[in-house]
Amino acid sequence: MLLFNITYAQKKTSSAPEEKANKLTEWMKTNLQLNEEQLTKAQAINLKYANKNQELHSGSMSRKEKMHILKENDKAKDAELKTLFTADQYKNYQEKKEEMRKQMKERMREKKTNNKVT
Repeated sequence: MLLFNITYAQKKTSSAPEEKANKLTEWMKTNLQLNEEQLTKAQAINLKYANKNQELHSGSMSRKEKMHILKENDKAKDAELKTLFTADQYKNYQEKKEEMRKQMKERMREKKTNNKVT
């Protein structure tokens, strides 16, 4: 989920990849009603990409390069999740992901506006 990746990338105190994967898997369980098999596989996928994205934070690439890789990782993760989820679950996942992306953009706009005013 790109939104989660960007959010974590912007946080100054980043949690461990395992914690990120657990939180995201729990979110998926609650919001997408995953069965036990899906839950196990989603956890593995989430951990795989949390580890990949964590490696980026310690790298010396530019912000633009990191964002490009984060987007590529997000696409690859979505492709894996699409094979795991039912059509309805994947549709719901994409809708919620887009909703969160919009909320994040709005918060970023508000933050910029507040910083200019002060």
